[in-house]
Amino acid sequence: MKYLSLVFYAILLLLGGIPAAFAQTTNSNSNEELPSAKGTADDLRISPNFGVGYTTSGASHDGFGRFEAFIPLLQNPGRNLTFLEGRLLLDNDTNISSNLILGHRFYNSNSQRIFGSYLAYDSRNTDSSIFHQLGAGLESLGEYWDFRTNVYVPIGDTRQLVTENISQTTPIFSNPFFQGNSLVMSGSRERRETRLFEAAMTGLDVEAGVKIVNLGTTGELRGYLGGYYYDAAESDSILGWRARLEARPYDSLRLGLSVQNDTTFGTNIIFSIGASFPGNHTDSKESEQVIARLGESVTRQQQIIVDEQWESELFTEELTLTATNPNTNQPYFFQHVRLSTGVGDGTFENPFGQVQSAIDVAQTGNIVYVQFGENSGIPAFTIPDGVSVLSTGPIQQISASFNNLAGVSLFDTGVMNEQLPLSGSGNLPTVTGTITLGNDTTLSGFAIANVAGNGIQGNSIQNFTIRDNEITNATGEGINLANISGTSIVSNNQITNSGAAGVFAQTAGNTQQELTINSNTISGSGQQGINLDNISGTSIVSNNQITNSAAAGIFAQTAGNNQQELTINSNTISGSGQQGINLDNIGGTSIVSNNQITSSGAEGIFAQTAGNTQQQLTLDNNTINGSGKPGIFLQASENSQQTGTVSSNIIDSNSGQGIFVQASGNTRQQLTLETNTINNTTVASDGSGGQGIFIQAAQNTQQQLTVNNTTVDRSAGQGIFLQASEDSQQQLTVNNTTVSNSTTQGIFAQASDNNQQQLTINNTTVSGSTEQGVFLQGNGSTNQELNLNNTTVSNSAGQGIFIQANGNTSQQLNIQDSQINNTTVGSDGGGGQGIFLQGNGNTQQQLTIDNTTVSDSTLQGIFLQGSEQNQQQFTINNSTVNDSTDQGIFLQASGNSIQDFTLNNNTVTNSTGQGIFIQGNDNAQQNFTVSNNTVSDSTDQVIFVQGNNNAQQNFTV
Repeated sequence: MKYLSLVFYAILLLLGGIPAAFAQTTNSNSNEELPSAKGTADDLRISPNFGVGYTTSGASHDGFGRFEAFIPLLQNPGRNLTFLEGRLLLDNDTNISSNLILGHRFYNSNSQRIFGSYLAYDSRNTDSSIFHQLGAGLESLGEYWDFRTNVYVPIGDTRQLVTENISQTTPIFSNPFFQGNSLVMSGSRERRETRLFEAAMTGLDVEAGVKIVNLGTTGELRGYLGGYYYDAAESDSILGWRARLEARPYDSLRLGLSVQNDTTFGTNIIFSIGASFPGNHTDSKESEQVIARLGESVTRQQQIIVDEQWESELFTEELTLTATNPNTNQPYFFQHVRLSTGVGDGTFENPFGQVQSAIDVAQTGNIVYVQFGENSGIPAFTIPDGVSVLSTGPIQQISASFNNLAGVSLFDTGVMNEQLPLSGSGNLPTVTGTITLGNDTTLSGFAIANVAGNGIQGNSIQNFTIRDNEITNATGEGINLANISGTSIVSNNQITNSGAAGVFAQTAGNTQQELTINSNTISGSGQQGINLDNISGTSIVSNNQITNSAAAGIFAQTAGNNQQELTINSNTISGSGQQGINLDNIGGTSIVSNNQITSSGAEGIFAQTAGNTQQQLTLDNNTINGSGKPGIFLQASENSQQTGTVSSNIIDSNSGQGIFVQASGNTRQQLTLETNTINNTTVASDGSGGQGIFIQAAQNTQQQLTVNNTTVDRSAGQGIFLQASEDSQQQLTVNNTTVSNSTTQGIFAQASDNNQQQLTINNTTVSGSTEQGVFLQGNGSTNQELNLNNTTVSNSAGQGIFIQANGNTSQQLNIQDSQINNTTVGSDGGGGQGIFLQGNGNTQQQLTIDNTTVSDSTLQGIFLQGSEQNQQQFTINNSTVNDSTDQGIFLQASGNSIQDFTLNNNTVTNSTGQGIFIQGNDNAQQNFTVSNNTVSDSTDQVIFVQGNNNAQQNFTV
């Protein structure tokens, strides 16, 4: 747009110059000399002039450059002139303005003065607005003094909006209150509207001036003093003064400096410079110099004067906002009930007297809101689909946005949780019959007492909430939910003395359910506290208190191939007649964590899988005390798969076993037991058990377990008991574990019936065992592997380490970097060996003892014995045996056994009998090398080799 204006004004100037060009054109055939500025007054002709210039910033305008042209239209040389003057202005922000002036001047020879007048059109672009104005002026110019006056009149849109800003305060609202069937809040806010206008000002200026001094032969300096007046609608009028100097050192150069002041624009000092060509001044006599001023530019205000006007308005807006459901974007609609014999229409001002009256008219999305009133007992009722029934007893909060649909401007608070008025009274209306739920319903705040049947029930429904109710003495379930689906919440209810389960929830088939049972108090249930039957999807049972249930505290079961994601977290369960928590054939993923389980009649936690089920368990950070059966019982059978982690649990004073792990029937079981504390495990009521950890595999199972960083203390039986039978494959690794004060063995491992059993013990301490510290026995056609690394076995009675092979067992044994000390005889007077190895029948045994210390044994430090058809291969290297009451090392073969062994780089000290005693009996064969050993301070022989009957001994010492 700016550049189009530039082209437009250039065309006007071009057209304006055509008449002047013709006026000064002479016949090409004439020999007459052209008039010039140096001729007489009668023949002085004014030539077209073109120029450029710049004016600094001043009142109401930024600095601007200019391109100008002065075009004579009609002239009588030396007497009068009609002219056109045009100017393009380009300010510092490249905004284009313009002037177009049509003027007439004449010279009065009597007074030697020029008199002139003009009409003008101006435009200005401020970058925010475009203004137009008309102008007119009168002037009188002479040799010594000048006078001129100008008038400026804006036209068109003289006042234009530049910016508008609306600011408003945050509304202050009242607390929500009921009005009719709505929940509303009222308030007010202030809104300020601020606008900036630009206004073109009507104006008048007057000035008079004199020549101060000549500059050279053609130049001059003039001074002027004048005043101006401007006014515009909505602006204060402006009256100011202006003084200026104008210097023309040359005809083509013009300099200006002005100072002006007024109350609106203040004091401004403005400098201007301009150059033009070819010029019109003459160096002839003074009268001719005055006539030459006919070609001067008109002196006037070149930019339209624009005032900035600020307007500000303040409004106070009253707001009434209605609560809207953010899920539906529809206003909440309340059906109010105040229990009485009245009728009412359901508004807050005139509520229904009966719950059933409100339910009869309630539509989807309505809330039936019940005040206690005159509560003689509410009969059974059914909640329609999509309806919520709430009482004022508990604190009732809804998720709502408050907004208005009318007013100066719309307003929305955004979604917030808001407590309903009157709620939190603590008075729960009593219901004397069963409450039946529909789809997408909520029930909250009722006392359901002495119901013949279920307290609350729902069948084949979805998406419901049951919260903040009290249910007592229902003859059926406290809450019965059958064939449910969708998202369901049961929270913060108190359920007491139900005839069956406190809460019963069931899904059908493969229905996907998101069920949350949270923060309920359930006591005295005739069956389970919480019964999840045939569940699928996601279930969360958390923060509930369950006491004195006749059956399990929490029971969960899936059927078929249903996959369940079950979380049982932070519950307190005590006095259950059966299990604290029973996971019966639960498929999918189950997490049981942070629960406290006390005094269960059976297991604290029982998890079972069977029938091709795949079960993944996490049992973490639970505390289990005083269970009538094992604290934790994990069982897999019938081709199922069970994997999981049992960690950071405290298992104390449970009967039978602390942790019982069992696999049978072609199952796959892989578990990690870590960072558990197992104390004070007692024998069962029948006298069996007493193990801290009991692990059993049978019937072709594959079982892999790891015990890490666990403490097992004061077990009435074995600390850790490992048993494999019936073609099983069993692998147990024990790391960084402490087993102490076991009534029988510290760690007991037994395999029979074609099993493969692998036991690895690393960095473990076994102490204070009443019988053997570590007991390993293989029977039948079993393959056994023992790796004992960096382990300490102390204060055992019988043997520190007892290893026995029977039948056709094959054993591979490795003991290294370990310490066995303070082994005493057993309660029957037998034993007393630090390490005892025995092979019977057709067994095969391979043993390596390396870098191990055996000290303070009541009898032998190490006793290795082979009999019958046993074959033994063993190496004892770099080990220390000291302070044995009998032999330090006793190696014995009898029957038809064969022993091949090496004793190398060992130290044997302070033996009461022989340091090393090697004995062959019957038809036994012994092939051995004894080298580089240190044997000292033995009471009997240092090394004693004895062969009896037909024994064969081949050795190097």
